[in-house]
Amino acid sequence: MAEAKADGAPKKKKLMFIIIGVVALVLLIGGGLAAYFMLRSDPAAEEAGAEAAHGAAPKKDAKKKDDKKHVTVFEKLPVFTVNLNSDTGEVMQTEVVIELPDAHVQESVKQVLPKVQGGINKLLSSKKPEEVKTPDGRDKLEVEIKEMVNKIIGAEGEEGVLSVNFTSFIVR
Repeated sequence: MAEAKADGAPKKKKLMFIIIGVVALVLLIGGGLAAYFMLRSDPAAEEAGAEAAHGAAPKKDAKKKDDKKHVTVFEKLPVFTVNLNSDTGEVMQTEVVIELPDAHVQESVKQVLPKVQGGINKLLSSKKPEEVKTPDGRDKLEVEIKEMVNKIIGAEGEEGVLSVNFTSFIVR
């Protein structure tokens, strides 16, 4: 009987080491997988890259996620000071910031900036004081500036100026 106890103890120790080893291995694999999924940068881009490598067309979901990351840029134009079209000699001073869809359009605007500034100067100086003093008049002026800049850079709709913003507006 003493021999049975002696033979059972090493088997139990061996079994215990095997169980501990399997549990440790499962924990290591689980931790590795968790770290992989948590640290992965952009799964949609990786899927699109993998599909492109295999000759398949990228999924539309990847494009939608890229669109959400799309950031607009703002271009601050120099201060405009113009004489308004009036007999009283009223002057308007304004700062204009235009919102653009991306840096490529911003570069297009910068390349023709003197033309844009000249067009805005002409447009502003053609206005009467009563036209620009009201909120509706300013809204119309924003639309006119947007259309004019888009025409100069040859852009249409969402590929050109997205909005025109007056950051200061003074009429004296």
